[in-house]
Amino acid sequence: MTGRRFAFKLESIRTLRKHTELVAMRQLAHELDRAAQLRGELDSAEAVLTGACAASPGISSARDLAVRQAYLERCERELGEARMRAEAQAGHVAIGRSQLASAARDRETLDRLEDRQRSVHDDLARRAERAAGDEISLAMRKQHLGGVA
Repeated sequence: MTGRRFAFKLESIRTLRKHTELVAMRQLAHELDRAAQLRGELDSAEAVLTGACAASPGISSARDLAVRQAYLERCERELGEARMRAEAQAGHVAIGRSQLASAARDRETLDRLEDRQRSVHDDLARRAERAAGDEISLAMRKQHLGGVA
């Protein structure tokens, strides 16, 4: 017996949600790459400041002292700016993760709905096949009983 094929009526929406999930994955990957880059810049700025603080050059004049102090202040500013960029990027990563989780939930919801509808369709098809088989069996039995009497 040939039954109707299963067709998920929301397939186009599910395809769209899969695409949205893939876009969210790509965006998160980009944000994570940028976060790693900014983390590297932060580590570099920390190393420069640590090196500048550890170095004890021979200071011979007030001018040398002022130049060194200006350099240390610039290193501290750059470190502060690198920290702010890294923290801001951490926020972007968190938003990207949230968007990906939401997109995945939306797609999974449709996947579960399709699975339930497919299961119901398969159950109905099995019942119809069983009923058709029972009818054939009854018809054959009637034919057999009619021929024996």
